[in-house]
Amino acid sequence: MYSFSGRIRYSEIGEDGRLSLMGMMNYLQDCSTFQSEDGGGGVAWLAEHDRAWLLTAWKIRILRLPSLGETVTTLTKPYLFEGILGYRLFEIRGADNELLVHANSVWCYVQPSRQRPVRITEADMAPYLPIDPQEEVMTNRKLRAPAGMVPMEPFAVRREHLDTNHHVNNGQYVRMAMEYLPEHFHIDSLQVEYRNQARLHDVIVPSVCLEGNTLYVSLGDGNGKVYAVAAFTQENSGKS
Repeated sequence: MYSFSGRIRYSEIGEDGRLSLMGMMNYLQDCSTFQSEDGGGGVAWLAEHDRAWLLTAWKIRILRLPSLGETVTTLTKPYLFEGILGYRLFEIRGADNELLVHANSVWCYVQPSRQRPVRITEADMAPYLPIDPQEEVMTNRKLRAPAGMVPMEPFAVRREHLDTNHHVNNGQYVRMAMEYLPEHFHIDSLQVEYRNQARLHDVIVPSVCLEGNTLYVSLGDGNGKVYAVAAFTQENSGKS
């Protein structure tokens, strides 16, 4: 597995003194980006070849978020390339190799100029070879929001939400959805499905529903187009 190590910074923690959810997701995203950069298939190479990897789905299991000052190692490995899709595992581990976070993800390979998926070639796979096939292929990545979603106040996409692909970064959708978490909601797992790309000045209309121990947040345009759906699950509602 490709890995990098770091120490949890004050700028990355939440009110509880632990790595924030967004901080954790940034570690995962940075790890895959570093692997691409080190393998010669990074942001500049992708732009030159009119290609991009777009995240389509996350399933993240949180065992424990590390505290300020802890040293952690973030690991990743692609384990399957199939047609237009790439599958990638992630882990964050603490001292004594303690597993803190486990994540599975699905990525779509696209041609940005034509806004369409393209098949992955051997050259595209080269920065990640050899891969180690797993039996953990992420299935059931489609996330259906339940009936009874309640619309919330719309807001516009700002420049701070964008990444190098010029649309809302995958982590920013999660940040938006987190605004609707109930107080003292302890996130044990997170699932996200990304469906469409929101761009600068697009208006996002959130809708929210708490069903059991899971909060569903759908981020759409209010006219049927959905940009992303997130499901935050608290396994024990008594946690605080």
